Amino acid sequence: MTAIPVNRRRLLVGAGALLSVSFLPGFASFPVIPKRPSPDATAGLSWISHQAGRYTLTVPRVEMGQNILTALKQIACDELGVGLDQLTVQMHGTDKIDRVRSTVGSESVMDYALPLARACATLRDALSNRQLAGQLEARDYPREQLRSLSGRGSWVGRSVPMEQGQAIVTGQPLFASDVRLAGMVYGRVLRAPVPPEIGSRLQALDEAAARQVPGFIALVRKKTLQMSASEGLGIVARTPGALDRIEQELKMRWAVDGAANPDAIAKAVDIDRRMAERARRDKYVNDAAVPDGRWDVDLRIDIPMAAHAPIEPRVAVAAPRAGGALEMWVGTQDVFYQRDVVCRRLDLSEQQVVVHGC
Repeated sequence: MTAIPVNRRRLLVGAGALLSVSFLPGFASFPVIPKRPSPDATAGLSWISHQAGRYTLTVPRVEMGQNILTALKQIACDELGVGLDQLTVQMHGTDKIDRVRSTVGSESVMDYALPLARACATLRDALSNRQLAGQLEARDYPREQLRSLSGRGSWVGRSVPMEQGQAIVTGQPLFASDVRLAGMVYGRVLRAPVPPEIGSRLQALDEAAARQVPGFIALVRKKTLQMSASEGLGIVARTPGALDRIEQELKMRWAVDGAANPDAIAKAVDIDRRMAERARRDKYVNDAAVPDGRWDVDLRIDIPMAAHAPIEPRVAVAAPRAGGALEMWVGTQDVFYQRDVVCRRLDLSEQQVVVHGC
C-alpha cells in the first residue's frame, strides 16, 4: 500500500446550480451501454409535432459535434415539404420523448433516418387529409416512396447552415456549464490519481485549513461518491475558484492498493492473441463477403490505444424540486442512463427525476 500526496494543479471546469458538480479528468469506469429497442416509425411520431403551421423536431440523438441536429432536420423538412425556417429543432430530455438508445457508434443517421422519415410522411399525409386531431398510426412507407431518402427532396445532400452554428461561435449558453440558477453552489469530487478499479482511500487531510478558505461550505464523505474501488471526497463552495483553493489547503494523502498492471492490459488488448484463440473469425472478418470464403490481408494498420475525450467542461447541474424531485442538466450521450443511475443511487422514481441533454 502506497500513500500518495496530491498537490498538482487540476484542470478548472467550473459550472453552477443549486449543486453543480464538475468531474476532473483521468481514468473512469465505463458502464455497460443499456440495450434498448431499435427505433421505428411509431417511436418517430413522438419526435415530430405540428402546431399553427410550424413544426418542432425533438432530435432523438445527442448533439456532440457530429452535426446530427442539422442532418435530421434536413430529412424532416424534405419529408414534410417545408423550408428550414418552418421547423424548430430541440435536443431531447427524459421528459420529452420515449427512451432511445445511447448516442454511440456513428449510427444516428443509419438507424434513425428511416423511422424519422416515415413518421414525418405519416404526419404530412394526415395534415393533407385534414386530420388535425386524434392519434396517428405510423405507416411503414417503402424507402422509395420517401422524398428524403429517394433523392426527390430539396434539402438532403445540400450544404445548409449548421444548426446552432451561430450560437456556438458567438458563445450562446448551450452547455451544461452555462446553466445558472438562483442560489447555486459549486461542487467537486476528488479522488486518488489512479484508475478507480484500484482500491484507494483518503488517508489524511487538513480539514481545519480548508474550512478557513472564504467561500467554503462543506466536505462530503458518503458512500454514494464511491466509484468502483475509489473513495471520493466531495467539496462544496460558493464559487469555482474557492473549490481550487479548498483542494490546495486540504493537502490530501491517499492510501492506494497497488498499481495498474501494464502486462495484463497489453494482453487484454492483443488482437492477434484474441483472434488466434477463436476457431471462427466472423467477429472480426466478414468471410461472407468473399465468394470462396478465402481472403488475404493486403494492408495492416496498427494504432495506439486511445479513448475519445470530450473537450467541453465536464459538468452536471442539479436542482431540487418540490416533493423530493430532481431536475438535472448534463452533457451526456444518454440522458436516460443518467436518470437510471441517479434514481438507483438516490432511491428516487423515474417520475421524480428529469434530465435535460446539453
